[in-house]
Amino acid sequence: MFSLKTKRLELVPLSLEHLDAIHSLLSDRELTRLMVFNPRESLEETREYLISAVNEREKADPGFLEFVLLFNGEVAGDLTLYFFPEEPEKAEFAWIVSKKYCGRGFAAEAAKALMAYFSENRGIKRFIALCDSENAPSIALAKKLGMSYVSSRGGRFNRLAPTEERTEHLFELVL
Repeated sequence: MFSLKTKRLELVPLSLEHLDAIHSLLSDRELTRLMVFNPRESLEETREYLISAVNEREKADPGFLEFVLLFNGEVAGDLTLYFFPEEPEKAEFAWIVSKKYCGRGFAAEAAKALMAYFSENRGIKRFIALCDSENAPSIALAKKLGMSYVSSRGGRFNRLAPTEERTEHLFELVL
């Protein structure tokens, strides 16, 4: 697995060495309130997820790859790319940025680097993001990446409100 460097960041594969910092992000109820799979309820649950991410990236054809955003050696966020075997030219982004680093453009910087890398090296030409309709920062990031609004649909259930049906917006960038 590779690492990438941008102007300010190093993007490295998620590993168990990042457990405490990633758990701090993924267990923050305020930060993750509009996310489908988070917050993580315990350090052990986060550990299990990290192990699954490490195991996934070791596959010949991983379904997802997860990267840690390091700024001056400190975890600033996490960015995931999901792949679609039936649509090999498409990938979906998911991101989370530490409260300490929100608003500094780190997620956009990291996502642009990954788009360039995967476009050139894996032939991915369609990048999408699914954002909760109330997640203004994620919607703004999708737009900042050059993604266009495609559609909205119901049927979204976020972990903190598993019985509350929500709406999600689909954004897409075709290179």
